[in-house]
Amino acid sequence: MLRNLYYPLKIFSRLFRLISLLALFCLWLSGFAHALGTRFNIQVQPDQQQEVYLSFRYRGVGDVVIIALYENDQFYLPVSELFSLLQINHQVDMASNRLVINGFYLEENQHYEIDFTGQAIQRGNLQRRLGQQEQLIGDLDFYLLPVVFEDVFGLDFSVDMSNLQLRLETDDTMPVIQRLKRRSARGNIQQAVTDQEDFPLAYNRQRHILGGAFVDYSLSGNVSDNANIYNYNLTGGAEVIGGDVQGTLLGTLTSGNHLFRTNNLRWRYVIRQQSWISEVQLGQLRSEGLNPRGYTGLQISNEPVQPRRLYDEYQVRGTTAPESEVEVYLNNRLVEFSHADELGNYNFSVPLTYGSSRLRIMRYNPDGSISEQNTRLQIPYTFLPPGEISYFLDAGLLDNPATPGDERSMIAQTNATYGLTNWLTGKAGVEYFEGTDMQRPMVYSSFSARIASQYLVNADIAPDAYYRLRSSIVYPNSISWGAGYTHYTGTGLYNRSGNDQDMDANLFLPFSFIKLPVSLRLSGNHRILSSGSTSTQIRSDLNMRVSRANFRFGYRQTRSGRSGATARTDGYLSGTATYSIPRKSLLPAILAGTYLRTRLDYRKAISRFERFEMQISKTIWNDGRLRLAYERNFIGGFNSFQAGLTFDFNRTRSTSTSRYSDGSGSIRHNIRGSMGYDSHHNKVIFDNRQQVGRSAASVRMFIDKGNTGRFDEGDEIIPDNAIRLRRAGTRSVDNEGITRVSQLQAYYRHNIEINESAIRNPTLVPKVKEFSFIGDPNSYKTIDIPFYVAGIIEGGVTLVKGDSETPQSGIRVNLKQTDGEYETVMRTFSDGGFYAMEIPPGQYEARVDRSQLTFLNAFSEPEVLSFEVKPVDRGDYVEGLNFRLIDRRE
Repeated sequence: MLRNLYYPLKIFSRLFRLISLLALFCLWLSGFAHALGTRFNIQVQPDQQQEVYLSFRYRGVGDVVIIALYENDQFYLPVSELFSLLQINHQVDMASNRLVINGFYLEENQHYEIDFTGQAIQRGNLQRRLGQQEQLIGDLDFYLLPVVFEDVFGLDFSVDMSNLQLRLETDDTMPVIQRLKRRSARGNIQQAVTDQEDFPLAYNRQRHILGGAFVDYSLSGNVSDNANIYNYNLTGGAEVIGGDVQGTLLGTLTSGNHLFRTNNLRWRYVIRQQSWISEVQLGQLRSEGLNPRGYTGLQISNEPVQPRRLYDEYQVRGTTAPESEVEVYLNNRLVEFSHADELGNYNFSVPLTYGSSRLRIMRYNPDGSISEQNTRLQIPYTFLPPGEISYFLDAGLLDNPATPGDERSMIAQTNATYGLTNWLTGKAGVEYFEGTDMQRPMVYSSFSARIASQYLVNADIAPDAYYRLRSSIVYPNSISWGAGYTHYTGTGLYNRSGNDQDMDANLFLPFSFIKLPVSLRLSGNHRILSSGSTSTQIRSDLNMRVSRANFRFGYRQTRSGRSGATARTDGYLSGTATYSIPRKSLLPAILAGTYLRTRLDYRKAISRFERFEMQISKTIWNDGRLRLAYERNFIGGFNSFQAGLTFDFNRTRSTSTSRYSDGSGSIRHNIRGSMGYDSHHNKVIFDNRQQVGRSAASVRMFIDKGNTGRFDEGDEIIPDNAIRLRRAGTRSVDNEGITRVSQLQAYYRHNIEINESAIRNPTLVPKVKEFSFIGDPNSYKTIDIPFYVAGIIEGGVTLVKGDSETPQSGIRVNLKQTDGEYETVMRTFSDGGFYAMEIPPGQYEARVDRSQLTFLNAFSEPEVLSFEVKPVDRGDYVEGLNFRLIDRRE
């Protein structure tokens, strides 16, 4: 059985190259002897055709074996086999007593024909005669000398005789590479557009009455000359009654006093993929209305837990020179490619995602000129796709009174957002606060529009509160501006500052100055109060980068006063410089990797410098960070010194800070981290980052010796770090071989890939290579991945002519997995048999190469063989995959 001969067969297969090398050496000796015979008139036998196995490696093809013919000290290469591997269009025509290969080369208008009967080749306007010594006709293919491939197609094949390798150099892009690029581009655009190409869901949401437990902690103590204060912050989360509960306990201890309170204590029940309701929350919440407020009560919504990524499709239309090539790039990734029609028109449909996207259109005109068009597209998260609706419903008691001095009052609000078109989204809502001056509900609405594809306009209409209009745009060169205007119609809850009008604007302008990147940011706000007073604020920032140094100059001015009276004006000027010393520099090693920062502030009202700061920060001992700071307060006339040391360990984070200022000092120390309980493996996991409200997974890879599909006693754990996640997450492998992934978003669908190259045993293959799971909140989700030994398949090919049936060597049998991506080509040996090892479990189809069937003028019986390689712990063995090639002329 081949199963027992797995490694001997693997070693035997590697001997082919050595055998071919020896055969080639013998042929060389034969040629050498033939030359001697000619020189000294010695009679020798003429050379005979010999098969030579050449290793051919090319991008998109992989590493395959080509059977070439060696005769008269020359290599003849198989035309149909090479064209099949390079995916060059071709057909074998053996009708009408002609031996012909024809098709088109790279482009449909580049027709070619290789006539082996007439000994001629034609490609377009190029014609070439075939010499008698330049071609051979084999049993399964036509063969040409490498020089013919180069003269006609520009394919420079060369044979490395010492390593028995076939190499290819060409200026043209082979179709197999174009296909690879298209696949890569499609994969890139799927990732760029949706950032989530979902794999088959293997582990859905698992609800428990009580499960999981995460605790985030922060413990700190402050010791000073005046008093000692100790604080703790404990945030806990767990799964309760199919939902998740979390909350925070805040406490302060001083001499004789202990104060504590709870915050954000709530229970949430999430329903995925439900359009009319997705989330129900009870506890301490925050409303989603016109005036968000903290309250204790109930919230219901249908807003998706996993945020939307894809918004809509954007039509790209334009005109250029006829027959021009047009490429469309989204965020620097190619998403579409085509030719303009005979009138020069082109039309593309590009998917749009939320956020900001850069669209670039490249036009390659027939005269060689190139034109480029750039567009910036913005889709705010407030937009909804056309026809979709989302809502929020809040009801409960306010945590703080709506009006100072009153008791806690009731809040009730609801709003609904609807996608009217692909450029307009509308929202309407109503909210009510008990105990306010307004004894009726507040009705409001808003509209968000995208005008001319890139201008964003938002209008808020609340007749009893205010009218607001805002607009913004980001240009392709990153220049952006925004402006807003608000007119208030009431006071109280929606206008605490007593404003009458509010205007603001901002501008961001990046440019280059003597080849240095510079950016200027300007912003301003002007308020007119109901009392007649005005307030104006202006701010400007100029940033410039010179090598590893950054400089920022800022100016801020405020002006306030009543109309007709003298206004109060004050201004602040500040300058900041930062520099990072490279780790490889001529400076002493103690300074390598040091971060320096200085700042100087000047106050215009008193015409004096206000303060000066200097900070030095450096990484020490890999896990630590030392920070030293000095500040001089010119107005107060005192100095401040500060030193801090932070250690970021795997399981916790420690920060110590000491400060001395104006004759008094203090020392503060903080320890924070997180603990998570893996209930399935009964283990507490420590982490230095917060975990409450998130999800985690315990992934166990094992050899399924019992073929049960689950981890049983006696199964062997695979302790390799071979898990790859599409989304961010931290990974670690414990001493038991279990890979734990944390910092995942709860209720999200996460993709997992198995990195087979990281598995140290190459014969092991996973039952599934790609799958997804839904993250359970505040808990470690158990994921078991069974592995099996790869399978072996065996079969044979025979040629039927009349009453005889003989084994056929050199036949290519194409193997393709129907429920996966695995595919390979097997070749029959001299006895007509073929085999393949390391075959992953799955459903397969095998068929004889069609071009060889055409060459033989035969058909295959059966045409297709379907079979399954089963996942068993010792590797499945499939035999009896036999094909009979029946001559059509019989």
